[in-house]
Amino acid sequence: AYRRLREGSVSRPVHVSQPLVEDALDSLVEETVSRHGLTFVEDRVDTITQTDTSVTIKTPTTSIIADHAVIADGANSTLRHALSIPMTGPGSLQHFMSIHFFSTQLGEALQSRPAMLYFVFNPKIIACIVAHNLHRGEFVAQVPYYPPNQSPADFTPSRCVELIHSAISTTRDLPNDIEVKAAHPWLMAAQIAEKFRAGRCFIAGDAAHRFPPAGGLGLNTGLQDAQNIAWKLAAVHNG
Repeated sequence: AYRRLREGSVSRPVHVSQPLVEDALDSLVEETVSRHGLTFVEDRVDTITQTDTSVTIKTPTTSIIADHAVIADGANSTLRHALSIPMTGPGSLQHFMSIHFFSTQLGEALQSRPAMLYFVFNPKIIACIVAHNLHRGEFVAQVPYYPPNQSPADFTPSRCVELIHSAISTTRDLPNDIEVKAAHPWLMAAQIAEKFRAGRCFIAGDAAHRFPPAGGLGLNTGLQDAQNIAWKLAAVHNG
């Protein structure tokens, strides 16, 4: 299956954690800004308005006028709402906690059974353990929770360790080196914007579509959105 996937794509499949991707993209942005003499503004956008010929973006510190704007401010996009672009589809399928943790012992134990995803169903827990790097022992546990009976506040570091232990096994020796880095809630949805353009403004990424995460569809389609819009806008401006 992996060989067929490689033969059918111009890009090789790769499994890499989001923080590493973000670090690489941050470096690329800095390099591009420096090489082309651009100005990078990192700020909150308060308002966005447009005419037939331009778009004006206002932040707390500056005002930017551009020919076009690409909006990628996430699933709860305030700018998409400002452009009156509605979403269609279910907005709430399941609540999850994403628990980012390290365990060298667990990584070593799984060397003989390497995988990208480990699906766990037992009397104590339902979870999906994402193995970002077995050699470093880096994992993310996706654990469902059920409002109003549960909330993100219930997932303290000690509780997260308990859940990870429950997911690993009920019979074998449990790792004693689990280090929880972060635990954040997220909402699974399946929505798409009714349109991706309003005048001179375009929406991309989670602002335009929200997928269940299997296969990294959110990140992959977000990158494809950016590439797709970039070459088309370049063609419009450069002829």
